[in-house]
Amino acid sequence: MRKPKLSPETYKQIIDNLKLSTIRLTKVQGQLYEENVLPNATLDAQLKERVGYEQKEHHLKINYSFILKIYDPNSSKPVIEIKATYQVIYQLKNLEIIIPKEFIDIFKEMTVSMMLWPYFRQLAHDLITKMNFPPFVLPMRRIMKK
Repeated sequence: MRKPKLSPETYKQIIDNLKLSTIRLTKVQGQLYEENVLPNATLDAQLKERVGYEQKEHHLKINYSFILKIYDPNSSKPVIEIKATYQVIYQLKNLEIIIPKEFIDIFKEMTVSMMLWPYFRQLAHDLITKMNFPPFVLPMRRIMKK
């Protein structure tokens, strides 16, 4: 059975009901694993993202986590690991609207991840530099069609 799609009209109605209130970093952890650093290693990155949300009274709270592991492709052990969770809070103008999961599935990829990426990108760059490690620049985020 196919999942019901969210109509563009419903999506727009929900978007029009949201007002961005707060973006904040709620958790951050950075770890340099010195024992895994190999001289002249070519490093690669693996990124995972997790999203949780809740609609409560007149707010929509979205918790968005990034987990970045920088590693030598010849080793399974990370050289650097950075975890960060951001909370994005929207005020709801119309308290009657219940936000469906189908909306969040689209919104988290098209809006929230794009909005938070520059914050995480800068955070990761700053932490890596403060670890006295060569700069590792994360690419710009692009929306890809599936």
